[in-house]
Amino acid sequence: MIVFIIPDVQMKKWMLDEAGRLIQKLSPDQIVCLGDLADDFGLQHDPHAYEVMFGRAVR
Repeated sequence: MIVFIIPDVQMKKWMLDEAGRLIQKLSPDQIVCLGDLADDFGLQHDPHAYEVMFGRAVR
């Protein structure tokens, strides 16, 4: 069984892009996201940034 674990992403879109590439390559049986997708980093007034990040995580 292959388990793909995504660690603390903290609004780093490139991490989800790389995870997507590796998921396509490895075809894991399970994908586990440890959370901490969103972190402020001054984006508290930009709800669209959070929508984009969570949309990528779901895809």
